[in-house]
Amino acid sequence: MASPQHLLRIKKMKNMKLQYTSRTMLFFMVLLANLSAFAQNSMVGDGFGGRAGYSPVNYSSTEQGGFSICGANNQLYGWGYNLYNQLPPAASGYYDASTIAISNMTNVRQAKGALFHTAIKNDGTGWVWGSYINGLDFPTPTQVITNAYYGDAGYVYATFVKTDGTVWTIGDNTSGVYGDGTTTTTCLGPTPCAVQMPGITNAKRVSCGRDGFALILLADGTVKQVCKINNASISPMPPSLESYTPITVPGLSNIVEVKAGPRNALALTASGQVYSWGYNYYTGLGLNNNGNSMPTLLTFPAGAKPIKAISNGKDYGLALDEDGNVYGWGNIYGPGINTTSLILTPTLSTTGVQDIIGGYSHSYIVKTDGTMWASGGAVHIWMNLSNAVRAPFTQITPTGSPMNLCAPTAFNGMPPCVAGTTAPAVTPTTATNGCPSTTVDLTSLAISSSTPSGASLIWSTHKTPTSAADTL
Repeated sequence: MASPQHLLRIKKMKNMKLQYTSRTMLFFMVLLANLSAFAQNSMVGDGFGGRAGYSPVNYSSTEQGGFSICGANNQLYGWGYNLYNQLPPAASGYYDASTIAISNMTNVRQAKGALFHTAIKNDGTGWVWGSYINGLDFPTPTQVITNAYYGDAGYVYATFVKTDGTVWTIGDNTSGVYGDGTTTTTCLGPTPCAVQMPGITNAKRVSCGRDGFALILLADGTVKQVCKINNASISPMPPSLESYTPITVPGLSNIVEVKAGPRNALALTASGQVYSWGYNYYTGLGLNNNGNSMPTLLTFPAGAKPIKAISNGKDYGLALDEDGNVYGWGNIYGPGINTTSLILTPTLSTTGVQDIIGGYSHSYIVKTDGTMWASGGAVHIWMNLSNAVRAPFTQITPTGSPMNLCAPTAFNGMPPCVAGTTAPAVTPTTATNGCPSTTVDLTSLAISSSTPSGASLIWSTHKTPTSAADTL
């Protein structure tokens, strides 16, 4: 808890001058207008998507491929698997040594997916594309929603959170992902459509499992799940978590991020702990057991710092700690560990990492030196390298031939700022405000100083806040 001498006393005056009584290192955030955000694996800045200090980049994984945003116009580029219109306007095939500029996908701030894909533009419109089994038919990017805040997609469905906290789904409903208590499908395209999930009005994030289950993270830090996995080749969730309507996942509170894999799920707490649940196929839960499990805390090796970001894929998981160390478990393709044996529990994989980006049977990481690395059994992910199966993280080059993409860069994915926006108060789960910001050291200012025109001020002590008493 911050002591009184470490707090800035603000006096409202007609001329909006600031007076302060301490020279301790204090900060305020000056909110700027019209700053862009880009697509990435996670979105941070509103207290969710990861913990303080996590900085996602402008890359994300898809089914045997990936996305990146490059250029001043925020163009979405894709590569890899393209048998189901994942990379329009490219012809059907594999684009593992070239990139495709996705049709009508400029001004994009988020893009995610598996075989079905979602994107959100800076104007808040939500888009989907892809054509797969069960009649799903969006062959080109199609706007399906407005006021979109966050989105994700699996094989045959996509889900958006709107700015009002409601949840909307597009695609196949065989597993009950509409959350309306039925398995009736009414929104397959190509006509734009979206189905509202009943009873959800305070969502902050969604995560879509590959084969048909969805996680919904609510503003109060609890988690809902909806699904009944009907695919006979996929082992089920614990029976108490299978439902055609959203049900609360027991034992979870103060959650700041969720990730859904094909049959495995992860949740990150505000204090840096990780819960894992689902079916432990290929030890994908990291719990060193068999069968299905309810949410259980993962145990990390001695010396591991609190976790600040999570990711997962086909029967594997990744976690990034506060020191930039990556821990992996499960299937050998994705965790980045040089082994031919299943990884039963979280194990140190590599160090010096900024972001972790789980795919299906592959993953990408970006290190703090800006280099990009890959691990996986998917053969269409390797950019400048020959197609091969590589378990340990292996460096790749997105910026050179044949990919010619922009460099991995930190972007938070939040909606663009507008002048005069008031940021949310600093909380224990975010050290920054809800918009891109400039940090100013108040000790460099005169005792009295006018605020910049159109700016709002949010402030806290120099350390990451740990309680409400550390903020005003």
